[in-house]
Amino acid sequence: MWCSELRFSIVIIIWSVFLVINPAYADDIDSSARIKKESIEESVSSSKETPNDDMVDPGQITFRDPIGDTAHEFIDPYTGSLDRTYTDLHLPGDGGLDFKIIRTFKSTRITDTALEDRNLGYAWQITFGKLKVNGRYLAIELYDGTTSTAVREKAGSPYYYSKDLWRVYMPPGNNPPVLQLTDGITITFGHRYSGDYFATEIRKNNDTIVIAYNGRNIQYVRYKNDGVTKTVNFNYYTTGRKHLQSITWGSPKRQITYSYNADDTNLESAVLPGGDTWQYTHKMRGQSFNYALLLDTVTTPWGGHIDYEFGIVTKPAGDPFTVKLMKALFSKEVSGRKLANGVWNYSYDIENGYDTTTITDSDNRTTTYRFYGYGSSFSEDCYKYSLPISKVVMNGNTHEITTKYEWDRLPESLSTYPYRVQHVCSDIDTYVPIKTSEKIIRGNKEYLTLYSDFDTYGQPQTITE
Repeated sequence: MWCSELRFSIVIIIWSVFLVINPAYADDIDSSARIKKESIEESVSSSKETPNDDMVDPGQITFRDPIGDTAHEFIDPYTGSLDRTYTDLHLPGDGGLDFKIIRTFKSTRITDTALEDRNLGYAWQITFGKLKVNGRYLAIELYDGTTSTAVREKAGSPYYYSKDLWRVYMPPGNNPPVLQLTDGITITFGHRYSGDYFATEIRKNNDTIVIAYNGRNIQYVRYKNDGVTKTVNFNYYTTGRKHLQSITWGSPKRQITYSYNADDTNLESAVLPGGDTWQYTHKMRGQSFNYALLLDTVTTPWGGHIDYEFGIVTKPAGDPFTVKLMKALFSKEVSGRKLANGVWNYSYDIENGYDTTTITDSDNRTTTYRFYGYGSSFSEDCYKYSLPISKVVMNGNTHEITTKYEWDRLPESLSTYPYRVQHVCSDIDTYVPIKTSEKIIRGNKEYLTLYSDFDTYGQPQTITE
């Protein structure tokens, strides 16, 4: 692959020489090509509207289907980012508003944002919602780990919209932001700490979940079941980094416990109420600085084992001296009980007109994805960035199935602010993509599905097969 170690070394040498000759150019380096030292925090009342292009790159997973070969695993086929999501606790609540504790690992918390020591260490977190203001953008994280970016509707507007069509109202003064999801749930972010907003109320109809904090830490959560208020408590270690130690509830008391590695930087185990234990190891700084803190291994309660390896992908961006660096999943080895054993390999490339990801599975079957990306030519179509163009599955030399996609956008813009992917493309306004067709080719047969008459939520009212 063109981003082999040799090519990468040549690029870095040329890059270093160029910066020595042109030191001023260093100010324009794509900030995502290095570890960010500080996050930009601007008050929403500020008159400045400094764009942060990293908020829209690497593109929104909403319009790509994540893949996974083991339970709890979600891999973004375009970026190679890895998520693992666990529901550690699920208790019934009134009005369909169940109480869930969802624990998530996201490799992007290491690779794409400023390093942050969270309540479960680096890259791991339990949250009920978090909001970060970043110029004209809002970074949104939900209780299930889902993330999105909302952009201000227009200059001076208190409303921000995401491409998922979530709406955030940022009222003036000290009033808390409110997020409206498309399923009718509203989330109020009434606690502010270190520049971030944290969810204090999740509401569906007239039922609520209430969250209380001490600093950044969740102290307790209250919800209702059969009209009775229930309390779930969060308990923390009193020494070291003071991470989450346990979650307790009920009578008699039940609990989930968490422990950490010797450096107290990463989650090492989670012991669930029935005794099932998940164990984890991570790349450590002394072993590999480039991949420090990323997930290394997972051991399931049944003795299964998953080993992850990450690598660096380089993508030229705009000119020979500007590169985008991505830390992406390169391989995965799976073994043990209740798991599909084998090795999966992931490779990334740029072709003329698109970016590709090729996945070779444990049966030597290949799946090749094409995306609008760094290799694409955009003409007022930047909204297509990171959208899938096609997916081709081959079993050796035998073709199994091809899926092709066509895209358009909703006619009304989401925001009057431009949508820009640094060094790649830009649109005058920000638009929501819509899939207009999907063609499946299997053998000598083709199956075409057309989507049209889209409503304001991007849902097709007419589907033709």
